[in-house]
Amino acid sequence: MHLIIWLILWFGAMGLPNYLFKKYNITYYENSWQHTLFFIVLSLILFVVYQNQFFIYFNSLNIGHLIAFISLFILWLFVSNLYKKDYYSKKERFCYQLPKFFEIFFQDIFFWVAYLPFGFL
Repeated sequence: MHLIIWLILWFGAMGLPNYLFKKYNITYYENSWQHTLFFIVLSLILFVVYQNQFFIYFNSLNIGHLIAFISLFILWLFVSNLYKKDYYSKKERFCYQLPKFFEIFFQDIFFWVAYLPFGFL
């Protein structure tokens, strides 16, 4: 049952939106805040749906983990300023980096959810 719920969430979260984004030519550059909120909301849904698995394995999180997460987020957003030559403008690059961070975060926690019930961690 766990696998069926996971597959429904995966195709609903990644398959359908990506299909619609491609069909209607929606890009990260045009709607970065929409994409960012989309992946934040999906991540929160994962935490609610799979809260038992998260609480079992990640019950020792502390302020240090939060600081590390925020530091990685800031580094991810502003590392593109170090590029000497970039095809995209700084604004376009920022509009890509912002939602991409939360997309990667969502994908990472989504795969953790798949592995946790099977005792891989």
